[in-house]
Amino acid sequence: MIQLNTESKLAFVAFILIFLVTIQYFFHKNQQFSDKSLSIDTNDFHVDHIIPINSPSIDEIDHKIPIKSPSIDKIDFHNDHKTPIKSPSIDKKQVNFNQINQINPIDPFPYNFLHIIGNPDGTITRLQEFFPTIPPSGSNNFDSLSLSLSKDVLLDREKNIWVRIYLPRNAINNSKNLRKLPIVIFVHGGGFILYSAASPLFHFFCAELTGQLGALVISVEYRLAPENRLPAAYDDVLDALRWVKEGKDDWVKNYGNFSRCVLVGQSAGGNIVYNVMLRVVDLVNDLRPLTIVGMVLIQPAFGGPNRTGSELRAVNDPVTPLVVGDLMWYLALPVGADRSHEFCDPTIGGGSEKLGRVKEMGLWVGVVGCDGDPLIDRQVQFVEMLKRREVVVRSLFTKGGFHNVFLVDPIEKSGLMAYMENIFSEFR
Repeated sequence: MIQLNTESKLAFVAFILIFLVTIQYFFHKNQQFSDKSLSIDTNDFHVDHIIPINSPSIDEIDHKIPIKSPSIDKIDFHNDHKTPIKSPSIDKKQVNFNQINQINPIDPFPYNFLHIIGNPDGTITRLQEFFPTIPPSGSNNFDSLSLSLSKDVLLDREKNIWVRIYLPRNAINNSKNLRKLPIVIFVHGGGFILYSAASPLFHFFCAELTGQLGALVISVEYRLAPENRLPAAYDDVLDALRWVKEGKDDWVKNYGNFSRCVLVGQSAGGNIVYNVMLRVVDLVNDLRPLTIVGMVLIQPAFGGPNRTGSELRAVNDPVTPLVVGDLMWYLALPVGADRSHEFCDPTIGGGSEKLGRVKEMGLWVGVVGCDGDPLIDRQVQFVEMLKRREVVVRSLFTKGGFHNVFLVDPIEKSGLMAYMENIFSEFR
């Protein structure tokens, strides 16, 4: 019988928890909708290829929103849209999806979906049984099956900002032949309002990323909204960069290559990374000797003042229903801001004026997405905007999938790791 080590068992438990949360709403209602999935030639998908998505106007889609249906036993997350998926059903008669900046803050559905409770003072209570955390592996954990070691370091006690640092095991084993490792700053997702650097989903992803890339990975615990609305998360990640450049931690000082730092963010973390990058271009001297060379945005969370076709197709998406995304933006953006705000829509006004500096400095941007993600149209528009501004872009868009697929699907995760290895080699 195969014996699993503690970390492997935790990884298995984490995967099961994530899978259950993903499918728990598949049985929400039995209402059926017609299946009108995107039809795209699989041969058209490769690195740096943008999916052509025709996003009909809101008026054209208003009563023709295609949602996937049948039974749960037929679900296959690798089906490339061949098997429809049953989604939680929302009554369109009760929701005006065209009014993107209007939200009912007391609608119980998105709160229940996210396992949170809205409080009278504007904060939220996160039901902890749905948001488990796990400790780092510890610097003295010499389990030979683990590819990395990890530890937590407190940066700001008052704000509770800390980082979890991951080091490849072979770096310790080969300490006599010390080779400096690229530094990856990782920022987790969660709609700006949920999760932690210690959440199993992100912990195991970073541990795997460390082993696959042979990098020193630093995952940032930032403040969450609505208690700390944007730009608080941007500030926290920037403060983490300043801490890294000081080299006070032994792992960072002894193993990190300060001339080769890459920012990586997933979902809301992708949004955070992009906005931090726009600040970094004005702080080059302040951050030396730490040098940011590029960033990878994995299914970044962007929005805008008008609905896109992929968002309208996702009214009853099983992972990120439309009203859930609406609530996250409502809770995350500065009070009084709508989705034309630059924190939400990076393409507004043709993009930030600081993209000129990004181009001049030769900073590259990697963008990863899939056409099953409600955010895909935003991500494609973002890539197109960067190319118009002559920023170096390396994009990877795949067929099928769903939001968070690159974290939980082994095949898609493997493709992501290969993509990141290639992009790291290209810009070595």
